[in-house]
Amino acid sequence: MPLYIMVRHRADRRPHCFAARWQDDQRLLGITTTDKVARLLEESRSRGESVFVHRSASGRRRDRIVCEVEVASVAWIPGRDPEVTFGVRRLLDVAPRPALRRWQLHYHEPAPQAESAPVRETALSC
Repeated sequence: MPLYIMVRHRADRRPHCFAARWQDDQRLLGITTTDKVARLLEESRSRGESVFVHRSASGRRRDRIVCEVEVASVAWIPGRDPEVTFGVRRLLDVAPRPALRRWQLHYHEPAPQAESAPVRETALSC
């Protein structure tokens, strides 16, 4: 079952533990994360699987599944949180399933059903 990662909206200015680098409201370029999530992302990369990005709500913006990404790299830096970079495969704009996933960094569920055009982008580092 596909991996989903929860990432804060780029407009969310509340303090948080992990960084996210966005190109815009839908294209995630990179994150810092826990060792566990980095290992899951590394496994997805080794299997050639897509990962779905669940962007959290912020202000009047609702939670959305905003893109399907491929993991470009996972950097393990001693004394720091792992850094992960992504390449965007396609843009999405899908409401997540109703189950509230507050405080989760990742989850697994079936791929969202949505039509979209593939996006060809170069992954950038954080």
